[in-house]
Amino acid sequence: MKLTIPAEPQPCHRHRSTRNGRIYPDPRNEHYAKIVQAAWMEAGRPSFGDKLLALGATFWLKRPKSHYRTGRYAGTLKDSAPMRPRGKPDLDNLLKAILDNLNGCLYNDDAQVVCLSGVNKLYGEPRTELTVWEASEYPILKTA
Repeated sequence: MKLTIPAEPQPCHRHRSTRNGRIYPDPRNEHYAKIVQAAWMEAGRPSFGDKLLALGATFWLKRPKSHYRTGRYAGTLKDSAPMRPRGKPDLDNLLKAILDNLNGCLYNDDAQVVCLSGVNKLYGEPRTELTVWEASEYPILKTA
């Protein structure tokens, strides 16, 4: 199953705590959660229930303006511009935001994801492309 989330990928922000020990979710996560769940609904509300899953993800990030030349060569990349994103947001936090926001929708719990394959962070039109499939009950082991 393929799912595209047509928005700038957002990392999962850590929950906040108060002095009295109460924990509350970071409000910055709420907007992206609505976008992820809307994309899931638009895809027809697919569900894997409680099956074991494998997941592939590509996070497409907008290239910063500082990577481009100016003047007559505006729109052309500088020679020093990296081909892949090297800084924030962290890949693991991007993945956590997707996994957490699809809990109870695409699967019952993100603990069902037992295999990650081809998780990438690239430059391009901002979006997230997910591929989800049923994982085998038996691990794939390579022997020398």
